[in-house]
Order: sequence, then C-alpha cells, then structure tokens
Amino acid sequence: MFEEEVSVWVPSRVSGLPDESRSVFAEHLDKLGLESGVAQELNGPITSAEKLQREESHVLLLSCKDGVPNGFIKYGEKNLFFYSEKGVLKEVKCICVLDFYVSTQLQRSGIGSLLFNNMLKRLDMPPHALAYDRPSPKLVSFLAKHHQLVNPDLQPNRYAIFPDVFLDGVLNDKGKR
Repeated sequence: MFEEEVSVWVPSRVSGLPDESRSVFAEHLDKLGLESGVAQELNGPITSAEKLQREESHVLLLSCKDGVPNGFIKYGEKNLFFYSEKGVLKEVKCICVLDFYVSTQLQRSGIGSLLFNNMLKRLDMPPHALAYDRPSPKLVSFLAKHHQLVNPDLQPNRYAIFPDVFLDGVLNDKGKR
C-alpha cells in the first residue's frame, strides 16, 4: 500500500481500499494527524482518514524505506474571503495548504522539502500563490528558508497569504497565476 516514496491519497482512493488496507492506512494517517495537532497546539487533529474521505482534499504521504509513513501534506481548493492591501474584501477560489507535518525525529532531514516540492510540482504552482491555513511558526520559518516567503499576512479567517504576489496577482487583479 505504501510502496511509493510519495503517494497521493484522495477520498476515492481511500474508500476503494479493501477493509484491512483501509484500516492500516487510517492507523498511519491518524497517528501522523494527531502528532501534527499536538505540534501545532490544536485541540485535536485536523487530518485523519475519516476527514479525508469527507473532504475534497489531497494528501501526499511520504513513506520511508520501511514502508511506514513519516510525513504528509494536505491541500485542497477553498473559496475564501481575503482583504486586499487597500481593505477591499474579495472572495477568491484558491489552493490552500491545510496541514503539513513530518515526524519529529525526521524533521530537518529534507523530507518536508521533498513533500512540499512534490505538491508544488503536482499543482504546477509557485508557493506564493497558495494560501496557508493557520500556519505554525515552523511552517512560516520553512517558507522563509526554502522559498524566500516572508511577512505572511494573516487574514481574519486565519489563512495566511503573501501579499507581495498573492494580493497583487489575485486580489488586486494585476495578473493571474
């Protein structure tokens, strides 16, 4: 089931698994989702196999040589409201990073970059064109270090965007991605 280094999971793929495989998948993803929630000091996990089957999102799951998943990134399309730099409120349909986690013992080993860059390649989008759901300080540091994205604008809906490009390109209609 986890034979690929980075595997893509969507609701239909999870629901199409035989019961035993679905249970194993759920055990692994739920464990990582719980660890992610703890790391972000949330009241509970925001990523689980059950939630994935109800949402229209994608999970990229990274498995190491032993076949055990060690990290994931969850993303999906959302309709969100954002304020432009001039205070104009606009509804925008955008791709959002919804959750991102690498097991603590493997952080700073390049796994996060592998997952993140894999997502960017699949989406064919630059990182500044995405919105980020409640980004943790670690994610903000990661984006600054690896993608030179600094000064995120945390919107009232708790999504962060990067105003230099996202606002100019999407909210202010100066260009499209």
